[in-house]
Amino acid sequence: REQTRDRVHEAHTAKHRQGYVVGGRVFGYRNRDVHKGTDADGRPLRSHVERVINEAEAAVVRRIFTLYDSGLGLKRIAKLLTDEGAPEPHHARRTDGLSDVKGWSPSTVRGILMRETYRGVVVWNKTRKRDNYGQWAPKDRPKSEWIMASVPSLRIIDDTLWKRVETRRRDTEGRALRFQSGRLSGRPPKHTPVNLLAGLATCGVCGGGLIVEHSNNRKGRYFFFMIRRPPRSTLFPYTT
Repeated sequence: REQTRDRVHEAHTAKHRQGYVVGGRVFGYRNRDVHKGTDADGRPLRSHVERVINEAEAAVVRRIFTLYDSGLGLKRIAKLLTDEGAPEPHHARRTDGLSDVKGWSPSTVRGILMRETYRGVVVWNKTRKRDNYGQWAPKDRPKSEWIMASVPSLRIIDDTLWKRVETRRRDTEGRALRFQSGRLSGRPPKHTPVNLLAGLATCGVCGGGLIVEHSNNRKGRYFFFMIRRPPRSTLFPYTT
């Protein structure tokens, strides 16, 4: 098993260095099979898979970078794209009984802004899917193990716009409020937290942060707790 794993990893590394597709689909591109030769029955043999720019989706990517560079936030951009019915990434179909994800979300917009493929640089080997026993246990690899390949044909965003967006994004996230647990607040704080539960109370089922909300009605003002939904990548089936 270990020898097979090493051979597969070496083959994927070689394909990645040539600019071929090793992972799955990426918004803004479509995967195209490249055939070379035929088999004994005359059927074409697939040599590799390469990415080709999807102009309809690439236009949305350019607009996201332009809107963010103009000063709009992640939530505002997501709402604007959803209202306009702009093409969106193909989300995985849910199997936990909840409704499928539709439209754009701030986390999806942030993922677009962070993907270096749009400037013609493909990064691979950032995560490891299984442990030494072959069990599913994904974890991040150190940055020293990342493998980068330059593929100019995949460039959608020019370097000037990329650097401006990257500078603003890092500056915004650098001023955001980070709690003791490591969780990052959704926006830069304008003042110190006034709620004693900020960053401390979390849901024991889904891991979402508990926030305090208030409402006014005829009987007076009262407070109640809400669960702030965690990132989509960390969700597990749960009920409320």
